[in-house]
Amino acid sequence: NNEFIRLFNDIRQAFKGIIFVTNGISYNKYEDYLHENFKPFKNINIGNINSNITIKQSSNHNNLYFIMNLKIIDIFTLIKISSLVIEYHGSLTHISTVYNVPIIDLVDNKRKDFFKKWEPKSDMMCQLDINNYEGIIAKINEYFKDN
Repeated sequence: NNEFIRLFNDIRQAFKGIIFVTNGISYNKYEDYLHENFKPFKNINIGNINSNITIKQSSNHNNLYFIMNLKIIDIFTLIKISSLVIEYHGSLTHISTVYNVPIIDLVDNKRKDFFKKWEPKSDMMCQLDINNYEGIIAKINEYFKDN
């Protein structure tokens, strides 16, 4: 848990822009750790839009937002305007490929061969072991150094 928060903090340091954290359909234990550490309590008003989307800004980090209850069209839209997607291998990996948005696709090395068959076909993608902390941060720094 502490390693996850350390990785997330270092990602925030490597990237100085706005970071959106989304949740999936099913509960993820890491959401609790993020909420405990980054306090997403300041609701953002999105105007007269008829939507169940909830956007909360971190109380202690101005550039960090938590977005909940996204529909698939909302996810496509968010990815299309993103400069980088980092996720544990799943649907965001493939949606990012559609828009050729750079992706850091995190996989467990024990299951790397399993995920290889679903590796996105994009030159803007790298697949890294989720436990390769230094490699993840190095790749983020490399990407933002060039862009």
